[in-house]
Amino acid sequence: MRWPTIALGFLAVAVAQDSSTESSESGTATPDGATVVSVTTPVAIPSGSYQDFSTTITLSDGDESVIASTTHYNATMTASNQTAVTTTSDSLTLLVGGGGGGTTVIGNNTMNATATTTGTATNTPVVNTRPCNNYPEFCLRKYSNITMVAAHNSPFVRKNSFAANQALDVTTQLNDGIRTLQFQTHYENGTMYLCHTTCQLLDAGTLESYLIDVNKWMRKNPYDVVTFIIGNFDYVSPENFTIPIYNSGLKDLIYTPSKVPMALNDWPTLSEMILKQKRAVFFMDYQANQTAYPWLMDQFSQVWETPFSPTDPAFPCTQQRPPGLSEADAKNRMYMANHNLNLQLNLGSLSMLIPNTAQLEETNAVNGSGSLGEMAEKCNTTWGRPPNFLLVDYYNYGDFNGSVFEVAAQMNNVTYDRKCCGKTSGALREVSVAGMSTVLLVAVGVQMPSHLKPTNSPPQTKSSRSKTANMVDIVPLSSYPSYIDLLPSIQTCNITNLPENYFLKYYLYHALTWPQLSFVAVVRPRGGYKSSSTAGIAGNVSGEYPKVVGYVLAKMEEEPTDGMQHGHITSLSVMRTHRRLGIAERLMRMSQRAMAESHRAHFVSLHVRMSNVAALRLYRDTLGFEVEKVEAGYYADGEDAYAMRLNLQNMWLDWKAIEKRDAENNKEKNGEEGNEDEGEEVGDLGKKDAEKMIRVKVGRGLGVGDLVEKNESKA
Repeated sequence: MRWPTIALGFLAVAVAQDSSTESSESGTATPDGATVVSVTTPVAIPSGSYQDFSTTITLSDGDESVIASTTHYNATMTASNQTAVTTTSDSLTLLVGGGGGGTTVIGNNTMNATATTTGTATNTPVVNTRPCNNYPEFCLRKYSNITMVAAHNSPFVRKNSFAANQALDVTTQLNDGIRTLQFQTHYENGTMYLCHTTCQLLDAGTLESYLIDVNKWMRKNPYDVVTFIIGNFDYVSPENFTIPIYNSGLKDLIYTPSKVPMALNDWPTLSEMILKQKRAVFFMDYQANQTAYPWLMDQFSQVWETPFSPTDPAFPCTQQRPPGLSEADAKNRMYMANHNLNLQLNLGSLSMLIPNTAQLEETNAVNGSGSLGEMAEKCNTTWGRPPNFLLVDYYNYGDFNGSVFEVAAQMNNVTYDRKCCGKTSGALREVSVAGMSTVLLVAVGVQMPSHLKPTNSPPQTKSSRSKTANMVDIVPLSSYPSYIDLLPSIQTCNITNLPENYFLKYYLYHALTWPQLSFVAVVRPRGGYKSSSTAGIAGNVSGEYPKVVGYVLAKMEEEPTDGMQHGHITSLSVMRTHRRLGIAERLMRMSQRAMAESHRAHFVSLHVRMSNVAALRLYRDTLGFEVEKVEAGYYADGEDAYAMRLNLQNMWLDWKAIEKRDAENNKEKNGEEGNEDEGEEVGDLGKKDAEKMIRVKVGRGLGVGDLVEKNESKA
């Protein structure tokens, strides 16, 4: 192990201040001595050696050279891990090109999970709609002429752990369209484990168990080629990988290249690999030995990479590994675009890179600065062809579901029409770069794996358990003693994030007219709020105006054209440093309930830009708003808007029923009279039985208006 052991659990809180000057590195130490550093300079690359082949070695029998070995390493062909695949040299189905870019099957041959073919040729081609790696167009393309989405550190799935890189398990990844799996391995006590930097930090189990899951999926999907990119963290010999790979059941699916190394045009088509059922492609970054194991290919002699573990949001498409590669050689081999934005975490002698989850929507987007789409286009322009692999963290995030696959489809010149992505993500949110006010890194679920657990572990100290983190409170705007003092912070939040801005008096108008409808999200003071017997849900906030990180500005429609009382969301915004925490949803729900309960609003309306996909997802998919119509040119820049509304009548309070229920409860508790809440009579007040009031006629007119009450008992 090259990293020292760390504690079983820890809490790292890093505070990075906004800076107007450019810097290659910035960060702040925590009381634990931990720092989160935003760096723009390149991260030091691993120190492994690189192979340089002066000549190309041609393997006489290609796929047969290793797979024909009779050594099984316990990889028994059983129903649990294998499906028999039968092929014959004289009855092999051939997928060949047809007109219009389609794929055809010549003859009466059929393609099924066993790849067994029979039949005689006919003159009529049959159009094949069976996709290869999700697209029929790929069947005729060389393996080296396809752009694939690669899951960075695919096995590292753990909810709320900053050491995780993905949110969904490998089977879900494959179902969603991932066809390249990258991971980091650690060799401990004779077993190959999948760990992130150190097995004490995140242990995802053994390599064999992970590959067993992949093998099961591949057996059910015989028309897919899956690529494995192994990070040999400990630089161990390649034979240590053969046993877990063979035992997983993948042995008969392993592809063996025809040459060492394989140039760009040496690769077979996907249909050739699929029909031969040699669909598992293995690369290893360091210590590969293709003389002994030609199928375990040396990555960097066949695939080069852009900057390792990027921390620069500009994502330059420059060649980094292997170093010293000529432009001509780079253009004659495949390449991988590393597009996973990182922050650097320093904890004592441990230094590691963690995903910058705060910017996932931008990083994995199709368009925009720092997006995956922008980098892919940049690479395509620079190198004359798109990347073969797009390496990403949390592939299921982006500016819309499946955005990373849309980028790959554009690079492949095909149409992406699949559904994505899996289940709800459990990614740790909001680890931002520049302008971050508070960063919370909680190592949830970090524990010592059993195979590494020491015999005498020191107990966790009380001080390490008692540390607290900054929290965000969502409270009504009226919780603050003076609206005026807080409104500039709300306006700043609006100006920072939105193009639709308002004068300060407009905020004041909302606050004074409908104070119960607008809410703010504020960072709780480190020492907590001042205690008070009159404190609200956030404590006594007198004189305390913390940083506003989100708000919703709402009102009641003053002159509804349809005559129905309803509310309207004027503006909603959350600072980038605190997104993906559910703040926007909570702000909206609290405002909606206040409209229904305080004003008996029939519905709430709002407008949203048609291009604002993230907001549309929140309103439509999460909150249940429906699009009522499209208002052309609604915004000042001419963009159209969706007019949306949500019915609030299901939130109404039935006050008559509530009063009746309270009266019945009071009657049951206090008897027939049920007047306990009125209290006892004090003195002579209220003792009407001591007085007898009667109506008498007085005055001249003796009319009805002259009737008055007179206390007869005192007459």
